[in-house]
Amino acid sequence: MPAVAYAHYVLARAKSDDLDGLRYFNDTQLARLPTQLAKAQVAAALAQYGDAARAAAAYDAALVAGGPRPAAIRYVDYGSELRDSAAVLAFAAANPGNRTRLTAIIDRIAERFTRAARTSTQEQAWLLMAAEAAVRAGGGEMTVATGGAAPETRSAPLYLRRPLGLGGPDQTITNRGDAPVWRSVSITGVPMADLPAENKGYTVTRNVYRPDGTEADLRKARQTDLFVVVIKGTRTDASQAVQTLVVDLLPAGFEIETATVSKGRSATDYSWLPNLTDATYAEERDDRFVAALDLRGGAKDFTLAYVARAVTAGEFHYPALVVEDMYEPETAGRTAMGKLTVSAW
Repeated sequence: MPAVAYAHYVLARAKSDDLDGLRYFNDTQLARLPTQLAKAQVAAALAQYGDAARAAAAYDAALVAGGPRPAAIRYVDYGSELRDSAAVLAFAAANPGNRTRLTAIIDRIAERFTRAARTSTQEQAWLLMAAEAAVRAGGGEMTVATGGAAPETRSAPLYLRRPLGLGGPDQTITNRGDAPVWRSVSITGVPMADLPAENKGYTVTRNVYRPDGTEADLRKARQTDLFVVVIKGTRTDASQAVQTLVVDLLPAGFEIETATVSKGRSATDYSWLPNLTDATYAEERDDRFVAALDLRGGAKDFTLAYVARAVTAGEFHYPALVVEDMYEPETAGRTAMGKLTVSAW
């Protein structure tokens, strides 16, 4: 049914939909639609035809927080509750007749975004469109007073920066206009110590070997040496199909020789390797190895391998390997960081 909702929206944008069919779908199927996005698409389609009453009711239905996303669509529409909330705002702002509704959507997005340690590409794209829609719906201006200064009407965001821990005076911002104003607080910095390993749905390991299969001592690497990097991972919940992203950042002294390792079918015999998982996509970049896996049918474990060469002498940090669910990035795993030494040839 979400596909039908999207079809109605596309046809309505082109003024080619059957209005009676759209109204019938709204009246009989709206409550059964499984996502906020699908309901917002129906609302936007109705608004295209001027059916304000049905459109408002559909937008209100899209605002109702639902339970967990159904497993049948979780990894089909690439969505999340945050993505869908942002999409609802992007659609609703095109018909900004109800400021209370828009305020409620923005508040929901802000609350969910605050709780998200990581965001997917879908969430990032729709959040950008939602932000643009919010500015357009609000007229693009705000009137605020900073401290005891006179109110200032501005169309650009107001940024206030202060270093932490200096004990400076509080800063007061007062909304002097008649439209809502939203604030966000972010903290940036550099970790004081290496990040530890993390297991939040994935447990991952990275081991480095010599081409003959013996374990490599990364304190004694030399320029031109070849190494085989073996990545192993296990996901905690194998009940659902997932699309998994693997990103292994290289230390500065290494370059990838090949991202595809053939067991026993190349000049170097890698027959000692375990069975490798077929990756949907694998890529060698200047600074990282990237792979995408489509884990279905209860698949729980995966193993990948690539070949790297030591090219630069020096002492380097070895960045962490990161594995995450591509469309639920809070589900992730990370190895600890390490160090290595490459001696000159």
